[in-house]
Amino acid sequence: YTTCADYCDGQCCVGLGACDGFSGTICRDRKTCMGDDSCGGAKIKFVGNACRGKGACYKAGASYGNIEFIEKSCVGNNACNNAAYNGGVGTIRNGCNADTACENVAKNNPNGILRIENACNGMGSCVGLMAYEDVGAYGGDGGDEEIEECCNGDESCVWLLGLPVECDTGCGSYTNRKACQSNFCTWSGSGNNAQCIDP
Repeated sequence: YTTCADYCDGQCCVGLGACDGFSGTICRDRKTCMGDDSCGGAKIKFVGNACRGKGACYKAGASYGNIEFIEKSCVGNNACNNAAYNGGVGTIRNGCNADTACENVAKNNPNGILRIENACNGMGSCVGLMAYEDVGAYGGDGGDEEIEECCNGDESCVWLLGLPVECDTGCGSYTNRKACQSNFCTWSGSGNNAQCIDP
């Protein structure tokens, strides 16, 4: 029997209780699962350059939950703690980099979040975001919601059941016909009254 700490040999899973009970693949990069209880009890298919800080990624994706991929994310004490516990998150990339950021995100929500990217980087941001929605079987790989380039202020986007307004760019964000139509939206009107709308 080889523990994660033995496998890492000081290059990952460093700290008291770090990676205890972890399931998944860890990058041996001296930057992953570093800190007491980091990645403890977590279930993450792949994690690299991530989960640094006391309690970072603790029980993330655990129980009947699922997280596909975490990279350059979840850096800070308790960052991503209990994320997708009994829930689902597809990818976290360049996100959740602050103390308690993304704690309990998509918890108990298997159809939670497809992707968090360049988002939720404020202290306490995205805590409980899209958590506790009983909308499907446990262990999903995230829904179709994407949190991108938003929720980066301290304590922003906390305990919201749906996609935060600041993340919902939607069809209305496109200001020319080509961009509108290439994103499967409908260009309506002409001149100064033209607008991009949902189909």
